[in-house]
Amino acid sequence: MQRLADVQAVRDNNFNLLRFLAALLVIFSHSYPLALGNSSSEPLRQWLGVTYGSLAVDAFFVISGYLVLQSWQRQQLLLNFCRARVFRVLPALAGVLLFSILLGGYFSSLSLPSYLLHEETWKYFYKNLLMLKTEYSLPGVFADLPYPEVINGSLWTLRYEMKMYLGLAVLGLLGLLSGRGFRVFLLVYLGWYVLASWALHSRPDLDISAEMLRLSLCFVLGAACAHYARHLFLRLDVLLGLLLMAWLSVGSPLFQSLAALCIAYGVLYLAYVPKGWLLHFNRLGDYSYGLYLFAFPIQQALKAVWPGLQPWPMFVYAALLTLLCAIVSWHLIEKPALAYAQRRNAASRARLSQAAALS
Repeated sequence: MQRLADVQAVRDNNFNLLRFLAALLVIFSHSYPLALGNSSSEPLRQWLGVTYGSLAVDAFFVISGYLVLQSWQRQQLLLNFCRARVFRVLPALAGVLLFSILLGGYFSSLSLPSYLLHEETWKYFYKNLLMLKTEYSLPGVFADLPYPEVINGSLWTLRYEMKMYLGLAVLGLLGLLSGRGFRVFLLVYLGWYVLASWALHSRPDLDISAEMLRLSLCFVLGAACAHYARHLFLRLDVLLGLLLMAWLSVGSPLFQSLAALCIAYGVLYLAYVPKGWLLHFNRLGDYSYGLYLFAFPIQQALKAVWPGLQPWPMFVYAALLTLLCAIVSWHLIEKPALAYAQRRNAASRARLSQAAALS
């Protein structure tokens, strides 16, 4: 039996491939509402009541929780941790926001000078970049589409992602990400999750964010797997058992929790157990973030140019065009930004080691 702790440090894994496939699932899932105006015909929604895109986002948050907890443990300094997270998220986000503004300038019903000088145009840029509030529209852009006035509907998850990073940093500073402290945090979180889920199920009108419940559970499950890696064994029969439990819970209040547990275990199993030719994917780069960011505005543009476009053709064309943008984003924006952050963090750790040696 393979224990998670025995492979946790192995860098030659399938996380890049899993994130890539999850991003493609998001593009596929979005093709239905963007082509038809609603997501009710999305295949998985008709079957399980959830979409491929929502399950893919859950997988993203599991992977994030698993890897980011380990990043906190490696960084040693709060500044290093924050630098690593900021340079992973913001450079590509700035790129896609500028791309969207340029794209919107072509499709806007306003004249180009009016569009560029409109306060809503640059509010879209700085509010989304600073994650103060998710802004979806640009003046006069995509107003007549089946899914109107939304430039990039994928941006909403980034605010939750940053909240998870900030929460994890606070927990780390409080000493709650190791030993007994992590157990205390986990018990408190699970108690809050159960009570909040019960309250939301009983009173849907309560001011409780269902998205925060769902995504935080996935993030925490990923972090818990990283923390308790020495106790976790990667076994196919366990994965199949979790799949069966999730399947049997469809339509019940337990489905969301069991699905998240299944996704968390399944992601880690698929990340480490399959070997061979799959590992060659790592040579290509990590294109998943670019795929996730750029797809939505490209899909909207395709629908604007080709009004009769249906979901499957939209998915194929959007995936190909978005992949080109993702490749450019990785090699020209994301990879250099990550390399810069790594150099600065390495220098910070070196100074810290020198100071410790002299003290």
